[in-house]
Amino acid sequence: MMPSLSAPITDLLNWIWLHILTPVALAVGKGLEVIILRPLSEAGLSPFGQVLVVGMLVGLLSMIIKRLLKTQEKEEAFRKLFEKKKEVEEGIRQIDDWKIKKVLYETSDEDIDEEYNKFISIKFAHFGLTYLLPIFLTLYWLSCVFSPEKLTEITGSIFLLKLPQNPIHLPGLSVPLTFFIGYFSSYTIKKTITILSKKLKKSPIGDLKIARGDTK
Repeated sequence: MMPSLSAPITDLLNWIWLHILTPVALAVGKGLEVIILRPLSEAGLSPFGQVLVVGMLVGLLSMIIKRLLKTQEKEEAFRKLFEKKKEVEEGIRQIDDWKIKKVLYETSDEDIDEEYNKFISIKFAHFGLTYLLPIFLTLYWLSCVFSPEKLTEITGSIFLLKLPQNPIHLPGLSVPLTFFIGYFSSYTIKKTITILSKKLKKSPIGDLKIARGDTK
């Protein structure tokens, strides 16, 4: 009975994969090549530079998605809720009747557990949408564009950038490694800009701008 039911479902999934998902993925990949990689190539960037820039763009995309999902605000809201629950429990400790105290403790624990499970579920979903999905999809696309065969034709090796002899015996920079260098570089640049901005606000020049109402 089960094989007769599973066969049509498998055929349907295979048809969807072959006739819908695969053509759409190929079209999107070709579109990204035209929009992103071709201008970078025409600007004189090597495959190494192209993948590095793509990594930085995906890092920027992750930051934008995080802001749109308001992940930081949700984390702050849960922290405030947790602090409020702790204050309630401090009040429960002042009750003399241990039966009432027990009931209130159990109710409080159930509430915080429910909120915590909801928070973890949302946080996991946000993590997937913000980081995992953009990274994995982009790496899959880049590995198709810069396949080992294509890299061998362009660079003479399977690496984007072949390295000379070095203490860590790293023969070259692969597509994933180059991508992550670009990806984390975008966060480093953002952090540096944030630190410099804070220092500027604390400096006499920043104080002068604030006094004049010039926040730009």
